[in-house]
Amino acid sequence: MRRHASSFGLTAGPRSRLTSGLAASVLVLLMAGAALPAQAQYDARAQQQRQQQDAARQQQQEQARRQQDEMRRQQQEQMRQQMQQQQRQQMQQQQREQMQQQQREQARQQQQEMQRQQRQQQAAQGRQQAQDTQRQAQQSQQQRQAQQNAAAQRGSFGANAGADRRTFSNGVSKSNQPPTTAQLAKGYTGKQTPDGRALVKFQGRVLAVPASRIGVKPRQPANDGGAPSASSTSWTTKQRATVRADVQKLAGSPPGGGGSGKGGSAGGSNGGLSSTFNAAARARVEAARVARMGQGAQMAGVVRGNSREENLKYDTPKAREEGWRPPHSTGSNFRSYVSQRTERFVRVWHETENKKVGGFMVREKEIAHLGNDPEKIQAHLGLKQAPTHIAVLEVPPNTKMQMSVIGENFERKRAGGFQYIVTDTVSEDWFKSTRKLEPSPVKH
Repeated sequence: MRRHASSFGLTAGPRSRLTSGLAASVLVLLMAGAALPAQAQYDARAQQQRQQQDAARQQQQEQARRQQDEMRRQQQEQMRQQMQQQQRQQMQQQQREQMQQQQREQARQQQQEMQRQQRQQQAAQGRQQAQDTQRQAQQSQQQRQAQQNAAAQRGSFGANAGADRRTFSNGVSKSNQPPTTAQLAKGYTGKQTPDGRALVKFQGRVLAVPASRIGVKPRQPANDGGAPSASSTSWTTKQRATVRADVQKLAGSPPGGGGSGKGGSAGGSNGGLSSTFNAAARARVEAARVARMGQGAQMAGVVRGNSREENLKYDTPKAREEGWRPPHSTGSNFRSYVSQRTERFVRVWHETENKKVGGFMVREKEIAHLGNDPEKIQAHLGLKQAPTHIAVLEVPPNTKMQMSVIGENFERKRAGGFQYIVTDTVSEDWFKSTRKLEPSPVKH
């Protein structure tokens, strides 16, 4: 224990005190040396704190700068969006103005087209009136010529017939002697036509019958040569022969007795004037009607239908969705009929629709004045799109069809014109020619 204590300078004595002083010095030196790293560490920590503070300040400054940049970017983006929105609004305003201008231009063109059509109609009416006036003048001249001829004939006949008959300005002559009881029973009025037929009154109508049938001597007007003159007619030889046979048949029937005055019959049961004459007259009227049909009548079995009820067949949700309105004008009813001869029509369509074979058609003259202009045809017929093709087709006889006034559709503001609809199946063989619709070149 002592040795251990001495080794640490704990023993007493001068040497020990020297050793203690040295130890204290060493201790002071050691403490001074130890204090130097602590100060350095403190300085390092202070410098590190300053660096951290500087970094924090730089980070805060950088964050503030980024925030400012972001705010500037957002402001620029907002300004850009506002400018784009203003540009869009300006473009929309320009488009609206263009559409309004186009609508005004279309309205002006339609008004001009309507005025042109009205002028054409007025010109056509003027031409028709001029033709009617000319025709009336010709008819008046013909009537004056006929009256002059009749007057000449009456003069010739008066020289031969004497004063027993009075002749009127139209060439009809009346006997000065009253009709007999038998003649009155047959309705004889005592008058004869310029060609010698007797005028009888039957059921409120005045008829011309052979004078021999009434028992009157027929008047025979003479021409310049003294021979009887035949009345002019447009009938063929066969028709005249048929009528002559009917007249001879009537003339050969036994005369009827009947009574006299108002109570007398115009033929009685024994005469042929009532039943036989009427039957022959009905046969002639029917023959004339059949002849007219054979010479080019277009319709048979014509039946009027209600356009409002017919439009219900076309009023479907799909049609309403596509913007279609009923095809028939409700201002007039449609007509159903069966064609009696081959009829020529035209049909237009747009190539995207692929509806070449369809029931709706028009006459060529309906769109002839439009000059093959697709837009004008679209507006005139009330179509959804401007047509690209046109076809000529011939509908054969005995085809069930309808005819109606074109209704209002799309840009069509007023009904007008006639359209035809095939209610039977449309055949490809009816189409005789197909071509693209191109406006006619303007002639200078």
